[in-house]
Amino acid sequence: MTDARKNLLHVFGFASLAQGYNFITFEGPGQPSVRRNQGPGFLAEWESIVTPVVDYAVARPRMDPPKLVVPGYSFGDLLAVRAVAFEHRLAVAVAVDGVFDFHLTLTSMFQPQLRDSTATGNVNIIDNIVKHLTSCDKSPVSAKWEFQQGLWSFNHVPVSPPKAVLMQQN
Repeated sequence: MTDARKNLLHVFGFASLAQGYNFITFEGPGQPSVRRNQGPGFLAEWESIVTPVVDYAVARPRMDPPKLVVPGYSFGDLLAVRAVAFEHRLAVAVAVDGVFDFHLTLTSMFQPQLRDSTATGNVNIIDNIVKHLTSCDKSPVSAKWEFQQGLWSFNHVPVSPPKAVLMQQN
């Protein structure tokens, strides 16, 4: 595994099993292997992804459906919590490094001008700043990576302008 699944297994999976829970972790749209090998980006309707996974899991021998745990790190915790809200067979979500409001998480690192632009929908300013940020050699590496990774994970490159990602999360 080349993603958070390995960490989730070691940090929460074995402990969940020791407490009598069943543990499930997988990659869905937008996550590294799926994005690279199959193409789809993240989507808000995560329950549409989780339900078939739960269908598969509960059909396994020795599975105790009322004790099924789904974990998530970072943005994955938002997806895990959403999954539990819609998929009644999940007993609990374990949310780590929580992202409660994805739009606020993104815009909180912006200067006031860009933050105001996202609130008003000024697409030209948003597009220009994000394009500059992701292409300028002097941009902070972490901010540059976050935007490039976010655009890639949501499959908005080159189809949609950067503002589409920001506005979609509001």
